[in-house]
Amino acid sequence: MPKHLYLIFIATFIFGLVSGSVLFLYNNTGGDGDGGITGSSGMSITAHTYGGCEYMGCSSYRIEEGGAYTYIVHNPNGEERRYEDSLTNAEWRTVSAKLSGADLPQVQSSEFTGTCPAYADGISYRYEVVYKNVSYELDSCEQATEDVPLFETLRRYFEIFNLTHSA
Repeated sequence: MPKHLYLIFIATFIFGLVSGSVLFLYNNTGGDGDGGITGSSGMSITAHTYGGCEYMGCSSYRIEEGGAYTYIVHNPNGEERRYEDSLTNAEWRTVSAKLSGADLPQVQSSEFTGTCPAYADGISYRYEVVYKNVSYELDSCEQATEDVPLFETLRRYFEIFNLTHSA
């Protein structure tokens, strides 16, 4: 085989390797809004957005027992803005009442039957709810959370926190 064909094969390989690496890094640096917030024992609610928000920045929050919360907005360029505050006593009582009234084992075993909004660039939600030292991992595209009052309230907090902490 002529020498110039070897050079073409090597140049094509190197170009493909570099192009693939750039595309991989460009598309996989943001991810959904889950970084920086981890679970704990006792009572806590952690919520993450994913799907269409990845282009503008997904957000996540964690509410601890008593109402202290951390809200994080992840920008597509990998930066994050972190805010810490507390819910008012009335807000905390509302969340606590809806949490104690929710049948979390039933919600966890339920099945979402619609079309996941994330499939069409909509926003979907992941939750980790720790209640009475039992952890429930829920996803709005896997479990039927849309009509459960607790999760209606938790989805509303993404908007409330965004309005409260917008720069």
